[in-house]
Amino acid sequence: MQRERRTEVALRSSRRQPFILMSHTFLDSMFTPIIRFLQNSGYPIIYSMGRESGTTVANEIRKEQANLNTPLVKEEVLEKALNRVSQMGWGKITLTQYGFTEGGMSIKIKFNPFNEECRSKTNSSCTFLRGLISGITSEVLEQDMQFSDPICQATEDETCQLQLKATMK
Repeated sequence: MQRERRTEVALRSSRRQPFILMSHTFLDSMFTPIIRFLQNSGYPIIYSMGRESGTTVANEIRKEQANLNTPLVKEEVLEKALNRVSQMGWGKITLTQYGFTEGGMSIKIKFNPFNEECRSKTNSSCTFLRGLISGITSEVLEQDMQFSDPICQATEDETCQLQLKATMK
């Protein structure tokens, strides 16, 4: 009965389409075969999967905003896209520093569902999440954005700080 109630709430809370509720351990278990068969070569694939998903989220926001009389500036589109990902359950994601002219930014994730696992360099869920954020930022800013640190800096207070920098082409 409780499971049916959660599904009903999830379906009602999504205006666009129904979404799937799953634990981070289940998500990790979905990535396990990729890592088992491809070993370390699987992480770039998972990152790319996240990146493509992030690009899709950013493009959805752009399409929704296309009919506005006053289009949103890039920073507003970026914040809206990060908020959308937060609403999907990836943690409360906020833009803490935005230096478009300097080519970098900081993003904070509070209540990151993978916080404990993120301390490991080989966590597939965090790899996917980093790809997701990189895809959003790259698509919105129209330039390739990569993490300046190989892993996020998860702390004991369930907050993760990520630094992204524009890459040179």
